[in-house]
Amino acid sequence: MCLSASERRAKRRDICKEIQKLTRIILEKAESERISAIIKEFRGLGEIAAIKRGSKTPAITSMLDKHGIKQTSAESIAGVFADLYEDLHNSVEDVTWTHGDVLGNGAPPFTLAELKDVLKVLQRGKACDESGIISEMIKDGCDHLWECMLDLFNDVLSPTREPPQTWRKSKPPPSNCRPIAI
Repeated sequence: MCLSASERRAKRRDICKEIQKLTRIILEKAESERISAIIKEFRGLGEIAAIKRGSKTPAITSMLDKHGIKQTSAESIAGVFADLYEDLHNSVEDVTWTHGDVLGNGAPPFTLAELKDVLKVLQRGKACDESGIISEMIKDGCDHLWECMLDLFNDVLSPTREPPQTWRKSKPPPSNCRPIAI
């Protein structure tokens, strides 16, 4: 039995919705269990609001400045970004990047351990992309899926491979850009 493209998309959309529904149920159950444990012990009552709110940790917890010193406070990280953008703004040299130079031609390939570390911080419960893929599909995937992803990532970094035409976009005119505020 061969499905048409629209039937496959509809089936994939239905499967994604079912996965999202089950994921929400699991997350709500875990949230309820955490709150019940807090109430039962009558300790940490202030954490209930954070659990309900779904508090998140900051995305950038540390950063190296241009002297190689690790900065961890929000103010110092903002200062590192300010220095970076100031240096970019003051540079008079027009830099042209070529494929493979972003991490250098001798960049080591990504490893499965690195991918798993990144997947640990991938947030659940987010919207799907235009293909219908949600983060849970990747995060809860199998080793074969992750190996395919590693092959793709390493191919992208390969200096001998050309990027797809769909990735090549012209730069927007400066009048169409807005400044970045920190």
